[in-house]
Amino acid sequence: MRTIPPFSSSVSQKGFTLTELMVGLTVSLILVAMIAQIYVGAKTTYRYQTELAGIQESGRFALELISQDAKSAGFQGCGDVGVVANVLNSSTASWWLDTSRPIRVFNLNTGFPADFSNVVTTSDAVTFIRSDSVSERLVTAHDPAAATFTVSAVPPFEQGALLLVTDCQSSAFFQMTGPVPPSPPPLIPTNVTIEHNATGADFTPGNCKNSLGLSCGSIPGPTKTFGPGSLVSRIASNAYFIAPSQSPGARNSLYTRHLNPIGKIVGTTLVEIVPGVEAMKLSYGVDDDGDLSANRFLLANDVESLGLLNRVVSMHVEILVRSQEDGLASTSQTLTFNGSSWPAPDRRIYKVFSTTLNLRNRSS
Repeated sequence: MRTIPPFSSSVSQKGFTLTELMVGLTVSLILVAMIAQIYVGAKTTYRYQTELAGIQESGRFALELISQDAKSAGFQGCGDVGVVANVLNSSTASWWLDTSRPIRVFNLNTGFPADFSNVVTTSDAVTFIRSDSVSERLVTAHDPAAATFTVSAVPPFEQGALLLVTDCQSSAFFQMTGPVPPSPPPLIPTNVTIEHNATGADFTPGNCKNSLGLSCGSIPGPTKTFGPGSLVSRIASNAYFIAPSQSPGARNSLYTRHLNPIGKIVGTTLVEIVPGVEAMKLSYGVDDDGDLSANRFLLANDVESLGLLNRVVSMHVEILVRSQEDGLASTSQTLTFNGSSWPAPDRRIYKVFSTTLNLRNRSS
């Protein structure tokens, strides 16, 4: 019988020594640290680029919104219109009704309208009134005695809407008083008439008279008929100002107030349109010599105190936009804003956007 030799302690053992294990762990930790550093760096870069892209989009969008209204301020469907009538009651009492001032300017020294809710008073504000050319309808007939227009297609207006009619020689602002919308409304609207009767207390602001020839309070004149080919469109009144934001991560925002007719009552609605806009500064180009070009730029309080609003032909807009996240910049930034050095209070990303706009209906 063959016997199995007993286990011998001299048989060689294979494995890692303690030194080898320590070296391996050290190398592994170094690799993990490198990978973590790369990951953190990539994540920080991604956050930075994402926030920067958002700032760029917000800045451009804010300037584009203001630009559209500024360039069209005072537009009445034609060029220079000779006679402009406004038959809206108390038309000079509110910025959104005062069509004689299609642009109005505000800052800390002028004060702000009461409906600019929680406005940041260290920033500036501006309002515009214009015709909304997208809503235009062609007049085919006008019966002044019946206070009724007939238009070429179903109008995108409702009872209570504030409208403008023009034949390029004269214009008139009024409130649409009818017809009364049917209940329930038809699936396919067919109405092509617009009424402009004098109104009672159930309309706000209402019309002071049927005739569209002269403004409220004027000496009665000849009845005005807007013939075929005249245009009817909606009035757009928009305000822009800075107020505390309702959006997470933003301190201030660009807000607008715009017309919002509800039935026979017209008022304005507040809308937060661009979160993250910290501040807005505006200056206005004044034409001193009648060549339709700006000779100097003034602040809102100077324009108002010197009575130069009718000479404003351009405006300079400057806004400061910040990121929602903090800690993205390696150090606090120092920017030039409103002509002065502006140190950022934290390590968010801040960027200044600016543009100069011609008020086309003032400079042509």
